[in-house]
Amino acid sequence: IELLRNDPSLEKDCLSRALVAATKCDSQSNVGRLIVKGAANISEALQLAQREGKTKAFATLLLTTAAINDDVDLVRRLFGEIVLGPSDEICDAQKAVTEGYISTFIPLQMACLRQNKSVAEELLLRTDVYQSEETVYWHGLGLSAIESTLLSKIQWVKTLQLGCNKLNVIPTEISLYLQQVGQ
Repeated sequence: IELLRNDPSLEKDCLSRALVAATKCDSQSNVGRLIVKGAANISEALQLAQREGKTKAFATLLLTTAAINDDVDLVRRLFGEIVLGPSDEICDAQKAVTEGYISTFIPLQMACLRQNKSVAEELLLRTDVYQSEETVYWHGLGLSAIESTLLSKIQWVKTLQLGCNKLNVIPTEISLYLQQVGQ
């Protein structure tokens, strides 16, 4: 945690070793933070997490890999849109994701950083979206833009929280899609 808070000069393989340690501890938050910080041995950590049954780390690594590689199909598989067979290697990871144990914040951050709009949109639609309550809480996600295609998918929303983002402009089409949102 100290490694992630400060910006010390690090040994060459420090972040990689820390990612392995975070994976062994099954710490999804530290796995995500280390990837954002620059740990590059994601495939090694993925293999380790799968081999040792570190479900939260494995799910986080898969979701982050999907965000980095712009792999919408993997995101959909992890969220249960694509039905998996009983022997599928990511069943446990899918369960962790669909039951809400895995945060979409880091994968969303990585997708936005790499401008992988399709994955970013898919992740946003699964981040604090409560259709039954007609609310969407995208507060503090660091978003720099909202695409009109995304707005068209949440036409039902009455409460849309976008505070503490990096939005420079709200799309002019917002009034076409969102008729019920208050000020």
